[in-house]
Amino acid sequence: MEPLVSPSPSMADLLARGPRAWTKLRLWRGLPPELRADLAEALLAAPDPSDAQLLLAEVARHANHRQQKLRQMSPRAVAELASRISNPSLPLFTRMAQLFLLGNRVPMLSDYLDGLGLPHHDGLLTGDGTIPEIEGSRSIEVVTRLFQRYPADEVAFYLAFLHIQSPKLVAGAVAWLQEQGGRWRAGVAEAVEDAPVPALAEASETASPEVIQPKGPEHRLRPGAPFSKLDNLLIRAIVDSVQGVVGASPPEDLEDLVNEYIALNGRNHQSFFHRGFLDALTDLPYREALEAENETRRGWYQAGWATGLGRQNRQAEIATLPPKLRKSQLAPDSLQPWNRYLYPLLFDALCATGRPTEGLQYLQIPILVQRPDLLHKLLEVGTTLLREGDAEAAQLVLKHLASACRNRGARGAQLPGRFGIEVSRRLAHCYRLLGDAPSARELLLELAEEELEPGLRAMIDADLGLLDGHLRALADVRLWKTDAERPDILSALELGRARFEAAVASETRYASHGAWPLAILAMGKGEWAEASELLSMTLTGFQEAPERYQSANLLARVKIAAGIAGAMVMEYARLPRAATLLLEGMDEGGRIPLNLLGEVLEALGVHEESLAEDVLTRVLDLDEAISLEKLESSAVIRRTPAVADHLLTQGKKSDLPSPDRARALAMAIPIFLSQRTPRLDEARLALDLLEELAHSNKVARSVFRDLLYSESGLDPVWSTEDVTWALVSLHEIVGESEQALGILQGMLARALGIGASGAELEAEGIVERALSYGIRSEVTRVMENRLSAWKAQYAAPEPPRVEALTRILIVGGSDSNRELKDRVQHDLNEQGHNIRVEHLMTGWSGNWSRTLDDALRMARARDAVVLLRFMRTEFGRSLRAQLHQPWVSCPIASPAAVTRSVLKAASWARASSVYRGSAPPVIGWSA
Repeated sequence: MEPLVSPSPSMADLLARGPRAWTKLRLWRGLPPELRADLAEALLAAPDPSDAQLLLAEVARHANHRQQKLRQMSPRAVAELASRISNPSLPLFTRMAQLFLLGNRVPMLSDYLDGLGLPHHDGLLTGDGTIPEIEGSRSIEVVTRLFQRYPADEVAFYLAFLHIQSPKLVAGAVAWLQEQGGRWRAGVAEAVEDAPVPALAEASETASPEVIQPKGPEHRLRPGAPFSKLDNLLIRAIVDSVQGVVGASPPEDLEDLVNEYIALNGRNHQSFFHRGFLDALTDLPYREALEAENETRRGWYQAGWATGLGRQNRQAEIATLPPKLRKSQLAPDSLQPWNRYLYPLLFDALCATGRPTEGLQYLQIPILVQRPDLLHKLLEVGTTLLREGDAEAAQLVLKHLASACRNRGARGAQLPGRFGIEVSRRLAHCYRLLGDAPSARELLLELAEEELEPGLRAMIDADLGLLDGHLRALADVRLWKTDAERPDILSALELGRARFEAAVASETRYASHGAWPLAILAMGKGEWAEASELLSMTLTGFQEAPERYQSANLLARVKIAAGIAGAMVMEYARLPRAATLLLEGMDEGGRIPLNLLGEVLEALGVHEESLAEDVLTRVLDLDEAISLEKLESSAVIRRTPAVADHLLTQGKKSDLPSPDRARALAMAIPIFLSQRTPRLDEARLALDLLEELAHSNKVARSVFRDLLYSESGLDPVWSTEDVTWALVSLHEIVGESEQALGILQGMLARALGIGASGAELEAEGIVERALSYGIRSEVTRVMENRLSAWKAQYAAPEPPRVEALTRILIVGGSDSNRELKDRVQHDLNEQGHNIRVEHLMTGWSGNWSRTLDDALRMARARDAVVLLRFMRTEFGRSLRAQLHQPWVSCPIASPAAVTRSVLKAASWARASSVYRGSAPPVIGWSA
């Protein structure tokens, strides 16, 4: 087997952390910068200009550029700026990923789906959307082949993104991917460059000289360092050489220059910084030994090495440095000059590789006191961990930050702006998420006593309101999923009402924090107009910084709530906007509570049916397990094609209870038939599945019988004769002989009323079936007398003896009819007929298509066919439609009746030269 090429360390780390870590945000952050830029460039090249506009707006906001300036740049330059965004909106990332994969990587997608044996068109699944169970070994084999054929980062990205979108498609290989990712992360395979996301913020005022600035402010050297002008000139020369600046010295000259500089400065150990810096930038291996090595020389070499790697965004390699550090260098009081450069870089690298709490040991308090830019970095890391739900790690980071803030304040260094307040507030969030409400309340009440700007006070009021309602976070405020949940949710929010109202009264952007819970309270009371106004305020506030409200799909849930309220206000002009919000919310991860769905659909239908149908179709696309029984009365349900597709899918699922499957199928059939162009094939399939369930389940039997007796009409798919015989079979199964007898009486009247030669055979079979119930009643006597009278007037003479060899196929029946063939053959031989019969028993197999193929193949070698009524209705309909031989229908499987049917079939076979190719006017013939 070809060796597997490792993805970049960040992607290997993401795979190793398992599927719970494969979120869209973490996937974006784990991609190498080049691949992130490729995704962004695919969006810029999209045919729809609105896609590019969305990306330009996002880049402009993060990079502090005007969109007009961005439009003047090349697409690749804009894409590279986009690659530095640390928190893109999730819909934007999804769109980038889709366009990249479907536009540029179709061969890889096709190879994967072909390997799994799934139907697709250019990497997109086709068919009814049902994904079968795929054997794990097969999945692993296909995934392994992808890693051998395509770039490893692209394969890892595709599989992780596919797992986010449709987990069943990757389920068989998840464990293998996690295990293999662990091997790659441990260095079993050859490592390639990692790709962290450098910040797009402006440089801090205290940044280092420009000559050694890396791509992001986090890697800049600090002023006041023991670097002379000559040091800075040497650093500039190294950077110019690596960047290929015209006139710069070649790398080999710089190597000689650095060696000479070190030799001339034997006691100036920071000169070893240049050796590490040059080695990293020219891709030389890390030096395990230095000239006359001591701790100081090693420390400066590592500082230079890490700075060079940081300039190239090779954080994963920086993160491998800690094992090479001596214990003395990690001591809390070991703040040597070189560590002022090295430790922040180590912290950044460990954050980029998902180990922020491990990196805290390098951000010692003295460093943080001197470096306010690192304070902001810590707050960003803690906030990100908090939004990702890792409250324990966030608490460690924020406590460390709070300690640094106190030390900085004790030394008389003023904190920037509202920084300290924001740290305390985030720490309070950690306490709240970890269930320590008293500590959270204490912190927030201390903040509330200070002089605060209105926006901050609004946030703190809302936070205290959540604590009053025993809620952990703003994301815990939600709509009720069932009517039983509603009182508890409203009671909890009512406890914080006063503080929420105080937040709204601030009329700042952060009034949205109070408006969201108040909107849920208003919706709970049916005050839709007030709820809609509050939700409009919430959306306005949240959308100013959407990345802050992505935790637990909060922004998406707000859009769902706003769409529901907008629909329920029932103002004609608002309904299209309400539908748009609902669709956007669902695309971003929100879901409409099913207990409200019916009312929302009816409200949207007031404007135009398509609004409700669009929303319902999206609901069904997102939730395969949704039950629509509670919505059965909705007109939208009864006319939306996607509903029927969803119900048919439910009816096919063998793991669902039979009654649920039967009800879903019975609901689907009228919808299929009521479309402008009726979907007959789907309706027939649903009927067939329902009939199968009816023969094994009591509830399904009742559902099927109600459908057959309904006035909706099944004429386009099943004839009146099909429906009638299906009803007879249902009544017979449960022993309802009287009801079956009544149906047979009507069938006899219709058969005798036709007056054709085939009527006698059909009528005899009907009467024999009625007598087989063992009921001697007035009804059976009337049926016998009517048949006798008809035969006395119209009966055909006994058929002549069949002299020429004639071959007849009998189709239908089950194991109970196993001896039927032998008895019929015996009777025919006794009567001197030269007829040979063969019997194909069909039973009630769920997979009758194979039996149908067998029946047609056997019929081609026979002169005529006898069809017993003991078979699946859809099987019989399909067989009759495809037969090219004369056939006779036999209502009962008694030897006498079947023998008469065989003789009739033989007589029609002799006349086939006359009738073949057109349907003769007799019962039981098919063209």
